Amino acid sequence: MLANALHPTAYPAAMDEATGEPACASGSGPSKSKTSAEDMVRVTRDAKIIDLRRDGHTYVQIGTTVGVPKSSVADAVKRRMDANGPSTEQVEELRQLSPRLTT
Repeated sequence: MLANALHPTAYPAAMDEATGEPACASGSGPSKSKTSAEDMVRVTRDAKIIDLRRDGHTYVQIGTTVGVPKSSVADAVKRRMDANGPSTEQVEELRQLSPRLTT
């Protein structure tokens, strides 16, 4: 009986109908590495966004230049700040040292 349970046709939902081969489990497809083409495009785009922002362009101007919505520009800036920006504690310390900057 165990041999029948292990036979591929015992679980037809686990079969790829097109090929007749056992189907891959969910999530067992090709892994997406950090160097995938999509990630490289995003990293390059984000770098351009950050450069334009440093040059003083608005999110709308950057979005128009790069060809993405303003929300994507904001997301790229947030990713950069989260990765490289000052911590919340450092920002608060600077605010306390320079009260005129908060007014």
